[in-house]
Amino acid sequence: NTTGEVVYDFRAGQGLVFQEARLRYMHFYRYAGDHNKIEISRDGGKTWATAYSDVNWSGYSAEYDLTEYIAGANRFLLRF
Repeated sequence: NTTGEVVYDFRAGQGLVFQEARLRYMHFYRYAGDHNKIEISRDGGKTWATAYSDVNWSGYSAEYDLTEYIAGANRFLLRF
């Protein structure tokens, strides 16, 4: 993709749904003035919800809870 974004497609097995999701130990560097975000789509990419934006992802203890966005879904897209 030409925007420099990364999209992951998560799918649960047949008849299963996600109960919780957390991103741990994210290691991305953000230059001064840059922007970043974590977005989730539950409709195949038609709409996106921003879970986190403009965060410093360089710490070893960083954890981002995505549970409120994905609980009950059997599939979701995660975009950085």
